[in-house]
Amino acid sequence: MKQLGVAISKEKDRQFRICFTEKDVRRACRMMVCGQHSESCMRLMEENGVTCELCYAVLTALGKYPSRIETN
Repeated sequence: MKQLGVAISKEKDRQFRICFTEKDVRRACRMMVCGQHSESCMRLMEENGVTCELCYAVLTALGKYPSRIETN
């Protein structure tokens, strides 16, 4: 199952990348006003490591939990 980094959280000297499953991110992305461009947004998150705080907000509102949290 593919996972995408959606948000970055910082705590003192540590940084965390919050990842969700591609299926959940795709669903959240399509729910927003900018959803007609969801494929380009997904590609940016996947290839360039771009994060989307709006997707993170929607995923949180839907009650979805991160599939993985990476420490940098």
